[in-house]
Amino acid sequence: MLLGSDDPDTLRGLYLDGAVFDEFAQCDPIVWGEVARPALSDRKGWGIFIGTPKGKNHFEKRYNMACEDPSWFTCIFKASETGIIDDEELSGMRMEMEDEEYQQEMECSFNAAVRGAYYARLINLIEDKGQISDFPYDPGIPVDTYWDLGLDDSVAIWFRQRHRSGDFRYIDYYEDNGKSIPELCKVIKEKDYAYGRHVLPWDANTREMGTGQTRIEMFRKHLRGVEIQKRQAVEDRIQAGRTIIPKSFFNRDLTQKGLDALVNYQKDWDSKLQVFKNKPKHDWTSHASDAYGYSALDRRESHFTENYYDELPRQAEMSYDELEAL
Repeated sequence: MLLGSDDPDTLRGLYLDGAVFDEFAQCDPIVWGEVARPALSDRKGWGIFIGTPKGKNHFEKRYNMACEDPSWFTCIFKASETGIIDDEELSGMRMEMEDEEYQQEMECSFNAAVRGAYYARLINLIEDKGQISDFPYDPGIPVDTYWDLGLDDSVAIWFRQRHRSGDFRYIDYYEDNGKSIPELCKVIKEKDYAYGRHVLPWDANTREMGTGQTRIEMFRKHLRGVEIQKRQAVEDRIQAGRTIIPKSFFNRDLTQKGLDALVNYQKDWDSKLQVFKNKPKHDWTSHASDAYGYSALDRRESHFTENYYDELPRQAEMSYDELEAL
C-alpha cells in the first residue's frame, strides 16, 4: 500500500508486516507512535525511516535514539563522502544554493536552519542557553491555558506559568483530535494544576450548528476562568511569538511535541513563483503554533487573590451579544 500521512487518524486499524516512512521529518510524528507502531506489534513487523533532515525535530530524535540502540541500523549518506556526485558538480551546487540549503540537502545536517521557518533559529538559541530542560510546575503560580480550536474537534493547548521575573514557563502541552468539549474539560481538570485563566481564540464565539450555543458558552459550563481573545492578524501572532521566545522556558518532557511543531512551523512555498508566501504553511505544525501565538499575544497575568475565583462566575453570565462586543 502507498499511503499519505496528512491525516494520521485515517490510517488507524491497519495491521502491517513492515512500514517505510519517506521524508519522515515532514510527517506528523504521531504517525509512528500512535498508528504504525501498534499496527506492527502483533506480527513483530519492521520500520524504516528515510528522508532529508529538516532541523532539530522528531526525525533527529529518532535517529539519535537508533544510534544508541543496537537493535536498530543507522546510516547517513553525505554527498561529500559517497562520491556519487563529483566534486565539480558539488562545487557548482555550493555556489548556487544557500548554505543552509546545501548543508541540509547534500550533507544531511540536522543543525542547518529550516528555510522559511519562523521560530527554529530562536528556539535553537534558547536550547543552547539551557531554557529547554526540566522546568516543573510551580504550585505557587497559577497556570494559564491557551487553546487553538480547529475543525473536526482538533485542539492544541499550551499550559503556561508567568513567573514574577517576567519569564514564561511552558510546563505542559496537549493535543488531540476527536474529543468533545466536556471531554477536553475533563482532561484539563484531571491535571493537578491550580488554574488561572483558560484563554480561547477569537472564533470560539461562533455558534455550533447542532446546539445553537457558542463554544465559549459550552466551555463555561465546565471550566471557570474562560476568556476569549480579540481577533488579530496572523502576522501579529507570529511576531509576538518571536518576541517572547528569548524569555520562554520549556519543560522538555511534557512539551516536546509542541516544540517539534514550533521548530518546523514555516512559511508556505509558492512553487510557481519560487518564493515564500506571506503566510504560514498549513500542516501538522499549525495547531500547536497557533496556540503558542495566542499565548504570545496575551499580556495579562493571573494572580491568586481572595476574590479572584469569586469574580469568575460573573464572566460566565455574559450574553452572546456581550461576547460579540469583545
